[in-house]
Amino acid sequence: MMFLGRAAAGQLFRGASRPKAVHGAGSGIAAAALWFGSASPTSGGADSCSSCGGSTGGGGAGVSSAAEGCSAASASSASKPEPAQRRTQLLIVRHGETVWNAEGRVQGQLDIALSGVGREQARRVAEELRRLGITERVDAVVSSDLVRASETADAIAELCPRAARLQDPGLREMTFGTLQGKLSTDKEVHACRSQMIAAWKDGSDIHRPFPEGESAADVVSRGMISLTAAAKMGSCVVVVAHGQLIKWCAIGMEVGEALESQPKCAEAMKGARVQEAKDDTG
Repeated sequence: MMFLGRAAAGQLFRGASRPKAVHGAGSGIAAAALWFGSASPTSGGADSCSSCGGSTGGGGAGVSSAAEGCSAASASSASKPEPAQRRTQLLIVRHGETVWNAEGRVQGQLDIALSGVGREQARRVAEELRRLGITERVDAVVSSDLVRASETADAIAELCPRAARLQDPGLREMTFGTLQGKLSTDKEVHACRSQMIAAWKDGSDIHRPFPEGESAADVVSRGMISLTAAAKMGSCVVVVAHGQLIKWCAIGMEVGEALESQPKCAEAMKGARVQEAKDDTG
């Protein structure tokens, strides 16, 4: 499974704290917790996050209900107080395992169901969320419409009594174009993927797409729209998505506007936090 590197992503918009990601020791599923802030029109002054709550389960699914170091709203000026921050917690989970994952076959947007192992992973991560006391306060469970993510999200939603269940195609995995369905060990696949990843990792051509597929920049663009929409669905929202989308949105959040400028992007990609996320090619 691909794990979002520890604290790999940055701000989605002003007021978002940097996330914590946890390696799923028991479930095989990776999860990250993010806090997003938006200005509240009903309150003024500075606001602080009183308690992130939750902990990392040592032998369980490894889901974190906390984003340590939640950022507070900007301090108010003496003449005109800034509005407080209303926070939404996003719990971002990668789908469970499929047979193609186990085989090392490129899935992309081909619709492959969970394997028996993957269904058990989904059940265990849902149970861990309940153990941590999170399921009772989840307002929405949002997933990609691909069945492997949808099945994982359904298992979680079953234990969230008040949660709305939604699907968003914008959360789909990266489209790998002509590579989809092939083994990652095939020479053609390995050569093409290595060239693409190298161009993205050093920031030299992050807009370069796979043949008949998407680029990292494409995935960041649509993924950020979907994550922003999810953050507006309540105070605690579970998002179930895919490895490459999660990783490149994390990098996109850290790099920010530099993504649109090749020289700035290349420099930003050298950052330690970005390097941590890039270590896993998914």
